[in-house]
Amino acid sequence: MARRSVATIIGADGARQAAVISAVACLVTLLAFADSDTPAVPILAVAAAHVALGAAAWWTSGRHGALGGRRAAGVGTAMLVLLALTSWVFDGFASGVGPLYVLVFAWFGLHCPVRSLLAAAPVAAIGYAGSLLLADAPTRRVLSVFVLVPIATVVGLLIAEYVREQRALRDQLEIRERWRGALMATLAHDVRSPLTSVTGSIEILQDDESLPPAYRPLLTSAMRQARRVLRLATGILEVERVEDGALVLDRRRVAVASIGHAVAQLTQPESVLVDADPGLEIDVDPERIEQVLYNLVSNALRHGRPPVVISAVALPGVVEIAVEDQGDGVPAADVSLLFDRFSAADHSPHSVGLGLWIVRILAEAHDGSVRYEAPRGGARFVVTLPAATPVTDVPPART
Repeated sequence: MARRSVATIIGADGARQAAVISAVACLVTLLAFADSDTPAVPILAVAAAHVALGAAAWWTSGRHGALGGRRAAGVGTAMLVLLALTSWVFDGFASGVGPLYVLVFAWFGLHCPVRSLLAAAPVAAIGYAGSLLLADAPTRRVLSVFVLVPIATVVGLLIAEYVREQRALRDQLEIRERWRGALMATLAHDVRSPLTSVTGSIEILQDDESLPPAYRPLLTSAMRQARRVLRLATGILEVERVEDGALVLDRRRVAVASIGHAVAQLTQPESVLVDADPGLEIDVDPERIEQVLYNLVSNALRHGRPPVVISAVALPGVVEIAVEDQGDGVPAADVSLLFDRFSAADHSPHSVGLGLWIVRILAEAHDGSVRYEAPRGGARFVVTLPAATPVTDVPPART
């Protein structure tokens, strides 16, 4: 399980952020021991109230999830009331409390409607000015309420407007993503059926001995391109299955060399070499691993230089399949991004950055992995997969 950063933890929702603000306010309140003549009991009582509010907010986060609506407004109002008491125990020394007011209004802007933020402004003004009056603060300090509260309110409003724009953009992106997913899935489904008919027809023509020899290269090219489009459609469906958690593997014993030769025929047979022991077998879903090697070989042909070599080596319990080209390799800055979805490492105008992500997902679905190497220049991608379990002869039963 990946470790979460502090920013991720406290930024997860408004309740946790409120808890952190309350903790800071508690520490500021305790500073009153050094900066005021207020007795210890009121200081400790206000500090305890901050702790209680922070604990309640954190508990709410774990119990009920993110704050919203009236609960968020209630927590924000409680923070403002406690800040007013903090100003009072400071004997009207407001410089330590003023930044906290701005912080609370920024929190309002992040998590509350604008009407709640505006309603909080008079609460903050009354609490702030009232605490200074009770502390017999100078008039000039009391009048600072007309500077602090408007500034804090404007900060909250600016943040609220930014949040509103970001949420609207997020909603638009979610709608577009759902539309894109539905469109791509529909196209993929609709493309596969006619392509199956096309490839079947081409195969019938290729088996026709009366076909003029001059037409056979054309049929071979047509078959290759039809299978390429079919493979792209299959890749799109794989993405949808992974996202829906519906990926099911049909594991069988299969020779690495046979999959490598099939991929070579689907891409550029004259530029792809297969260097694997014909007897080396793996325990995988053949169609999915063919998709893995197809994506790697296609990338090698697009970004590198031929020949592209598919090789395999047996290790204890696993088989490592490598796809290597003779190109310039991957820039060091892009290596960490290679297997991410919509990877920015793929600068090709004809790619959307899903190919290597699909490779990683399918390898991991087989309890395997994929990594990048650059041992002698060029690019080398190594897929580790479980080896086929050796078949042992069962001795005949005694009679």
